[in-house]
Amino acid sequence: MKKITHASFVMGFGTLANIVFGVARAKVSALVLGVVGVGYLAQANLFITFLTTLCSFALASGTSSYLAEALGEKSQKKYNATLYLSLKIQLIATSIFLLIAFIASNPLALYIFQTEEYKPLFFVLLLTIPFTVAYNGFFYPLFMGNKDYSRYTKAMILNGFIVLFFFVSLVYFYKLEGAIISILIGSVITFVIFVFWGKKYYSVKEIASIYKEGEREINSWGLIKFGITNFSNSALNLLTFLLVRTEFIKKVGVAANGLYQVVFSISSYYQPFLTKGVWGHFYPSLSAATNNKERNKLLNDTLRFFLTFTPPIICLLLLVGEYLILLLFSKDFLNAKNLLTFQLSGDYFFLLSYVYSTSLLAQRRLKIYLFLNGGASLVFLFLFFLLADITGIKAIVTIHFLSNCLLFLSLLIYHVKELSMKPDGEVIVLFLYGVVFISANIFLLEEGYEIVKFLLIVCWFFLTTTHHQRSSFYEMVLGKLKVIKR
Repeated sequence: MKKITHASFVMGFGTLANIVFGVARAKVSALVLGVVGVGYLAQANLFITFLTTLCSFALASGTSSYLAEALGEKSQKKYNATLYLSLKIQLIATSIFLLIAFIASNPLALYIFQTEEYKPLFFVLLLTIPFTVAYNGFFYPLFMGNKDYSRYTKAMILNGFIVLFFFVSLVYFYKLEGAIISILIGSVITFVIFVFWGKKYYSVKEIASIYKEGEREINSWGLIKFGITNFSNSALNLLTFLLVRTEFIKKVGVAANGLYQVVFSISSYYQPFLTKGVWGHFYPSLSAATNNKERNKLLNDTLRFFLTFTPPIICLLLLVGEYLILLLFSKDFLNAKNLLTFQLSGDYFFLLSYVYSTSLLAQRRLKIYLFLNGGASLVFLFLFFLLADITGIKAIVTIHFLSNCLLFLSLLIYHVKELSMKPDGEVIVLFLYGVVFISANIFLLEEGYEIVKFLLIVCWFFLTTTHHQRSSFYEMVLGKLKVIKR
């Protein structure tokens, strides 16, 4: 647990900075664009994420894994061949999917925005894609594969400051059009910064010249198969989410999409504090593990980390939800508070599912990974059309909770039955504590016992951690703060 806590904490500085930048962007968006404008901007960002996934062929985790293996084997040829092959696949995918998007731009723009007013801005989104692919598909796995969290964090903080300046300026003067144009400018800035910061790990000339010889040392089909599996799942997941949110706009309006974006943003702000450690430590370490005992220990340590920190974070967010919405957005978004309970309760099971899904990827259990996660996306879509008219504005958060409960249960059963990777006693107790703790806090909050709830959050760490674990954590925090001061 100490190693994943360390990885999460180091990368957490970058995450914290990104949250500060995100809060600033959210506040400006809320004040200048309003609920409807935030709803449209959310659609634009979701579409970019979806198309970036298609064009990068979802190769980030596979590339990171193969780079980590090459470094572990001290094989420079395999390292270079991995980068070359990853770039080659992504260039082909980007060419194909961008061409399709340009050809189908008119109907796509109309469907995404549900209005013809913003069709010209759709082309701005398409121009963003090559730069977002370069970061997500190449530079991010490059830093993760080398486990250079500190350098990655510094690059992200620098990037955040510059991108925020352009976002605020353009939104202030040009409203929604400026916000979407700033996405393009921000992607170019990110690309330039990571080209500079990433030069330590690659040489274009060396990679190209050594590829033919290095290709023999890498299982090319293995990386491609990994990409196909992750691509299929990620593309299906994002496509499902894009369809649901677009149909959500049709049923309850773009303003409702803006309210949902509030709770979605809150989840996306705190989750990286936990998930960064998964990719920074758990995934590469599990990929390199040589026996089931080692893999099981890694899994239980990671689950213990999540189960220690997730419940109090969720309960704290529920406690301060109203004030958080006012801070991040404005009073016009306060109705989003009614969506927080299901959203954050669903996050509990989502984050545990995230660990188990990453475990399948690291162990190259690609077919079952695709089957379970792809199935969860289809269940999410099915439940939306089944329950949307009943639950109304709470449709997406309700389905988020239900589908992640089912996914977590199926992943847990597979790991226990097929991989002999059982949660240890401490993990089981922490999981049950977490369910009871979150349920109790929801009930107490509804009854108005805010002070009792706050005291329970404070007591959580003393109930779920040992004195040695708390001391180690405090020492690590103090050590990192000293480094920052210097």
